[in-house]
Amino acid sequence: MPRIVFLSGARLPTEKAEGFQVMKMCEAMAGLGHDVELLHPWRRQADPELAGVDPFDYYDVERAFGVKTLANLDLVPLDRWAAVPPVRQLLMGHLAGWGLTAAWQAARRGPDLIYTRDVWPAYWAATLGHACAFEAHLPPRNRSAGLIRSLARQDSARAVFALTSYTAAELRDAGVPQQKVAVLPDAADLDAFDAAPPRDDARRQLGLPPGRPIVGYVGRFDTMGREKGVQDLVRAMADPVLSELDPLLVCVGGPMDRVPGYQDLASSLGLAPSSVRFLDRVPNRDVPVWLAAVDAGVWPSPGAALGGGERFAAAEDYGHATSPLKLFEYMAAGLPIVAAGLPGVRDVLEDGRTALLVPPADPEAIAAATARILSDPVLAAGLGSAAREEAARHTWRSRAERALGAARVPEVHAAAAR
Repeated sequence: MPRIVFLSGARLPTEKAEGFQVMKMCEAMAGLGHDVELLHPWRRQADPELAGVDPFDYYDVERAFGVKTLANLDLVPLDRWAAVPPVRQLLMGHLAGWGLTAAWQAARRGPDLIYTRDVWPAYWAATLGHACAFEAHLPPRNRSAGLIRSLARQDSARAVFALTSYTAAELRDAGVPQQKVAVLPDAADLDAFDAAPPRDDARRQLGLPPGRPIVGYVGRFDTMGREKGVQDLVRAMADPVLSELDPLLVCVGGPMDRVPGYQDLASSLGLAPSSVRFLDRVPNRDVPVWLAAVDAGVWPSPGAALGGGERFAAAEDYGHATSPLKLFEYMAAGLPIVAAGLPGVRDVLEDGRTALLVPPADPEAIAAATARILSDPVLAAGLGSAAREEAARHTWRSRAERALGAARVPEVHAAAAR
């Protein structure tokens, strides 16, 4: 039975999507019959409520693989001073040291493959001659470009994966051999959404109004301290084209310290308090129920106003490199989708067939597209059906199969996998 060691630099559990993605990939690899172990560093929990929580319970993942926490000096609190050169050098040195330690710990287990999303463990694994695969979630920039180019040119580096075609092109331009680059978008668990209740039952379960149009956003409200576009959703709700349909905007995901600002914005735009609802992160097992309860799933791009009226545009790397998990969950739920038509999104969604794509950071366009869906049941049903059909091509199992196939890990006989 092939043995795979997955190295992750994330604390587990974490409220960020990274932890869920890592756990689902390990679950999928184990489901294919492989012997899988996940190694990750000890880190202080930013959220006290997550201290001591079992990651399998938190992410609702089968206990089909091992998880081991490695000793680690947690320097994350120093990130706030990362602009200071000595601190930056200390943090970089720590990342390099952690990568070497993690690669050595993985190699001791005699794996057929070391798999990681983190560049330093990948670099050391390849340099030390251990078969490895690296999953790039951002285009190669600055120091990372040299590390990725160096590791990818080692014979031990089996594959370098990119979430989007843009990142794949950037990897090739950075010197990664073309034959080692493969595009690997994110995924969703279809079975979980198949088990969701009908819309009316879901609304009763969640205490949502039965007959009112509901627009849903399920995902974090910010990333790295920056807004992810929820303010643009609030502005869209106040647009006359959409507000005349009297929809309810439901945003689920937290952090809740953002909510007073959203509520103040809604009030300034003349929206009634009953027109918007914001909730903290819910367990992964509950996401299908929330999506079953809404009429349209919306994904805005980053670009909402920050403090002092400053705005940050949807960064080129974000727009091209992002492969939002929430979009795959919207697709798996069979929802009609309104999404910012960033290049990374267009890798998966097609305007007018699987979604309505709008310009980034454009509340007016979001309002118009959402109103079309709420006003046209035939359009909504067609978009939702096509999105669900596309989601069937992006399951965690199929993603793991493509990854391990590209990394030349032998398949497990079907009988052995069972």
